[in-house]
Amino acid sequence: MGLGFYSYIAFRALPALAIIIWLIYWFKEPLSRKKIILSALIFTFIAIVIFTPLGIYFVKNPQDFFGRTTQVSIFSSPAPLKDLGINIIKTAGMFIVSGDWNWRHNYAGNPELFWPVGIMFLIGVIFGVYSLFKNPNAKVQMPNQIQNLNSKKRSWILDFEIDLKFGFLILFSWLIIAALPVVVSNEGIPHALRSILLIPPAIILAGFGGIWLYEFIKSKTSIKRFILNASCIIILFLLFFEAYYTYFVLWAKNVNTFDAFSSDYVVMAKGLNELPKALPKYVVVEAQGVDVRGLPMPTQTVMFITDTFTPEKQKEKNIYYVLPNQISQIPEGSYTVVLK
Repeated sequence: MGLGFYSYIAFRALPALAIIIWLIYWFKEPLSRKKIILSALIFTFIAIVIFTPLGIYFVKNPQDFFGRTTQVSIFSSPAPLKDLGINIIKTAGMFIVSGDWNWRHNYAGNPELFWPVGIMFLIGVIFGVYSLFKNPNAKVQMPNQIQNLNSKKRSWILDFEIDLKFGFLILFSWLIIAALPVVVSNEGIPHALRSILLIPPAIILAGFGGIWLYEFIKSKTSIKRFILNASCIIILFLLFFEAYYTYFVLWAKNVNTFDAFSSDYVVMAKGLNELPKALPKYVVVEAQGVDVRGLPMPTQTVMFITDTFTPEKQKEKNIYYVLPNQISQIPEGSYTVVLK
């Protein structure tokens, strides 16, 4: 939990899930409340210790903590409720209808789940909703092949019966909390990267849907076990092949992918690194993007490769960044490039 804060801004929503899980256990296991409190305190303490270096940085630089969140928030738009509704629909639809169109995050427009996985996901969601509201006390047996194991092999399996209401309550809580950073933002919806916390619960639900479908076909049809298992192997191979072909053949070689990852900015930055340090080098930033400390976001590609993010580093490397209205400030004899 502590390390997650160092990854992506959307992770900040996840502590709410930990609190919800503790509350669920609190009401589900009243005889274990002392252990729940102790585990929560240990968990929180360790997470805070690991988060502390980043926390100190945010205290000293609060603009880095709040800035990005404020810039993309729906609450900065003229019609936040309307935007919220649209964002919820687009985010829900990205699983099986139309995904992220940003080539950095996805094969543009492809649903985030390959259609067989999407079907399993829908089955998992439907069965989960049914278990929560129609039959809240129902329990389900794990697949027969697990139950038929001898006692020695079963010893490491703690419990064959899953409390569906408990399990699905956590999964749906996870889905809702993980979706919050996405639906309250107004940038690039549907946004696969900002939805990264949705991956585990979505795949768990798809896995549950797959198991349910397998057991349903096995018990309700006359299909032979060999044919059913062979079909499952073919589907698993198909999942592997689709992912490999989509991302290592189609996506990796697509010119849009190179553009999305600013390959021209990489070439520019490497060229600046090869020039003499004594030569003043100016980057005129004409590219548009979210403002980051006075400069559009695309500037950061060049800053990263040249290691000139801070003013101190810019002075050391003799590389500076100006906007089009500041061109007159460039000294004569300087090397100038335009970042478009």
